[in-house]
Amino acid sequence: MDLGIAGRKAIVCASSRGLGRACAENLAEAGCEVVINGRDVARLAATADAMAKQYRVKVTPVAADLGTAEGQKALLAACSSALRAAASAVPAPKTWPKPAARW
Repeated sequence: MDLGIAGRKAIVCASSRGLGRACAENLAEAGCEVVINGRDVARLAATADAMAKQYRVKVTPVAADLGTAEGQKALLAACSSALRAAASAVPAPKTWPKPAARW
């Protein structure tokens, strides 16, 4: 099925295994350039190599803990300038919704 997203760029966090990897693989299969992330350097490198060979797209592995400011900076630094601009354009919520008075 053609999703019409070939040539686009995507960041998928926690993507060296499990659901994150499945998401990254589906995007790569659809023709997207993918930046993948995880904390296990060896597993991440193996995942990136396998995806790049199988789907013939650019896969950029970024080993970083996104729970830290340093990890977040490392991930964004690895992205192309167009992808960084898109990620920066997504606003973060200023406040969480207030809980309902009763269920």
